[in-house]
Formats: sequence, C-alpha cells, structure tokens
Amino acid sequence: MLKIKKVLCAIIIVLLFTVPKVYADSTTTLNLIKQNEGLVLKPYKGPKGSLLIGYGHNLGVNGIPKEIAGYLLLLEVRVAEIHLRSIFINFKTFSKNRKTALTDMMYCMGKKNFLTFKKTIKAIKQNNWRKAANEIEKSLWYRKFTTRSTKDIKLLCPDYFENSYR
Repeated sequence: MLKIKKVLCAIIIVLLFTVPKVYADSTTTLNLIKQNEGLVLKPYKGPKGSLLIGYGHNLGVNGIPKEIAGYLLLLEVRVAEIHLRSIFINFKTFSKNRKTALTDMMYCMGKKNFLTFKKTIKAIKQNNWRKAANEIEKSLWYRKFTTRSTKDIKLLCPDYFENSYR
C-alpha cells in the first residue's frame, strides 16, 4: 500500500509541475468548486443526465484529456506491477517479455481475477512457462480476449504455439 501511495504522490507532483496555474487565487476557487461539486470517484449521472466523475467533470461532453489518460495508465501499470511483486517474489528476475505479459494480464483482469488463475500462478512459481501458457489457453479469459491473450502467451513462452504438444 505504501508503494501505491508513493506512485500516487509522484503523479500528483508531475501534474503540479505540468498543469499551468489558472491564476493567483486558484486555491480559493478550487476549494469552492470541491465543496459545491463533492468528490465522486466513480462515474455517475448528474442532475441533467450527464455522465460525471471526480469533482463534476463531464465525461459525456469533455471525456478526459490524453495527458490524464496517460497518467492513469502509468498509475495502473505501476499498481499492477506492485500486485505482481506481491504474488511472485522473484518477479524482478523475470525477462522483460514475461514481465510485460503478466503486467498486461494483471492490468486487464485486476488482482482479484488474476488470483483465480491458481494453476497458472503455480506453474510460474515453478518456472514452468509452458504449463502457465497452457493454463492461460484453457481459460475463459483466453476465449474472451483471444488476440490479447495470444500475445501474452507468446511473450511468456515464445515457442508455445509452434509446438504441437500443447
């Protein structure tokens, strides 16, 4: 949890230095808007039916800026990596491709669903990447996200689809 807080702090610092200040008295303005809008961290329907989030940010009209989407991606990737490090104590020793595939899987399905891949996790902990790939291929996640999961399997076990003894 401490690492997640550090990542959040880092993103906030980046935002503070990259987002221009509105004007000298912006703190008062921000506080008033926060009081009036309230903070809601999940999308909700506003009084006029608009889809809102945060402090009344109108997703339906404004969407989110590309920069914010990039920051959210970085944050969520870091959180996925933190989760993976808690599951695999030797995660830092995995190849770049394997870290990439596992991070993509964790990002896509979240920790709760990732943890249901018990046989895959066990195979990875035993350094049996072929078995891990096979368990992924047998999953509902593979059937739902075939293109994505095929890419992940190829990163985990590059010759998996080339051999007929899967």
